[in-house]
Amino acid sequence: MDTIAGLSDAEVIPKTAQILAALAKDPSLYASVMSFFPTMEELRVLHDDHQTAFNVSQGGAPEQIREHQAKRQLLNLKYSAFNSAVKLAAAENPSLLATFGLSQPKPRKSSSASTLSSTDKLRANHGQNPGEIFLKSAPIKNAKSYDIEFCEGDPSVEENWKHYSVVVQASKMLVKGLTPGKIYWFRVRGIGVNGPGPWSHYVSLMAT
Repeated sequence: MDTIAGLSDAEVIPKTAQILAALAKDPSLYASVMSFFPTMEELRVLHDDHQTAFNVSQGGAPEQIREHQAKRQLLNLKYSAFNSAVKLAAAENPSLLATFGLSQPKPRKSSSASTLSSTDKLRANHGQNPGEIFLKSAPIKNAKSYDIEFCEGDPSVEENWKHYSVVVQASKMLVKGLTPGKIYWFRVRGIGVNGPGPWSHYVSLMAT
């Protein structure tokens, strides 16, 4: 799971459940993952070893240069992991960034840059195969992906809507597994870095 911020609740639940199931099956996996983050003593040793290897490599001997490169790679890996943890913790304690000499996040130029609009150009057409409906919409500015929902009943009743999928392109939204002869309603919304935008108007089409 790279990130769950841009996923719908229907997608997040099975992903987090998969993680919990794996940990329940083998609790040692948690310690294995956490071991990637260095302890204070490891950070000190990494610093000292790298500094020593760097000083020695200044003599130009190939073996010493390779030793320095190996120490530097390990330093990069572990300190990058620590810095990532600091940035996450800084969400609750911003002073940590300055304390550890990390850069402050740049302020957004405009809040409107991340605000998503709804699309008023959603269209539905029959797909090439039975039970398929092809949805198409104009791209939504700042949207990274598109959330699709469908409805088999009264579209004015919010509880009737069901999540279908999340896709990357507004021009390629194919809904499969529909029942021929049944009328379906569809709506989409863009998903940006700060979450989903408003739903589009809904369109309907009978599956064939």
